[in-house]
Amino acid sequence: MKVLITGLTGLIGRTLGRALKEKGHDILGLSRSPERAKKELSFDTQFYPWDLYEGEAPLEAIEQADAIIHLAGHPIADQRWTQSVQKKILDSRVLGTRHIVQSISSSSKKPKVFISASAIGYYPYSDHEQFDENSKSGDHFLAEVCRKWEKEAREVNSVSTQIRSVQIRIGVVLAPGGGALEKMLPLAKKGVLGPIGDGRQMMSWVHIDDLVGIFVKALEDENYKSVINGVSPHPVSNRDLTQQLMKALGKRSFLPVPRVALKLAFGKMSEVLIQGQKVVPKKLNDLDFRFLFPDIESAMKNIIENQGGKP
Repeated sequence: MKVLITGLTGLIGRTLGRALKEKGHDILGLSRSPERAKKELSFDTQFYPWDLYEGEAPLEAIEQADAIIHLAGHPIADQRWTQSVQKKILDSRVLGTRHIVQSISSSSKKPKVFISASAIGYYPYSDHEQFDENSKSGDHFLAEVCRKWEKEAREVNSVSTQIRSVQIRIGVVLAPGGGALEKMLPLAKKGVLGPIGDGRQMMSWVHIDDLVGIFVKALEDENYKSVINGVSPHPVSNRDLTQQLMKALGKRSFLPVPRVALKLAFGKMSEVLIQGQKVVPKKLNDLDFRFLFPDIESAMKNIIENQGGKP
């Protein structure tokens, strides 16, 4: 199968691309800088030029693809949410998805499946209420982004009812060398990482290998349709996640990080760190998806082992 992936050089994209390549699929990519993007990957990929803000993707790429996986979007938690950053976060997802769907509409050959990333930011913030795919959306910025993002992705069904459409709401991604732990690990290895505030806020997380597995199943299994929560079946509190990371490193958890300090440092973006969401993968459970790392202890142990062991 020829699989076209946007955001191929990101953490999820390159891990997923490598896994699909190992399964015998051919990988195509879209990038503003095809030559630079090609150098960033450890596997062969044919790249086509595309700026997600500017318009439709090259039909040559779209018409080759048996499946399209759309991951591209401006980073959410890398910087303060100024008005311009919020606009980039929203536009990159809404316009980028719209342009991909328009490209599919213009193409003479349609893909069999269109898989679009989304995020658990769709749901309200709550440390007590549990959310699944049937739950209501939140009333904060990320919820608005996800609603508009998914609406654009679902438009592919207006292009052709023969295209299977999947939107995967991704949780906090745990991975060696990237994801949520990229900033946490250096502090943890020094023994100075602690929970945020009282640490009771819930974190709905997923190991990168399981997330890749979810995308692969969504690609290959026709029972995977519509919205799917890409999270572990066992969300944990921020305190528990921090303690399990420190335990895997053979260290003790440090003093809590005051919430006010995060608000001063990150402004509005700090809500991603301070607020909790307890999201469960009801559809994956119904589909009998088998997680490699369903609990936080096994996930952290695996990640630290892949980091090269204890420092």
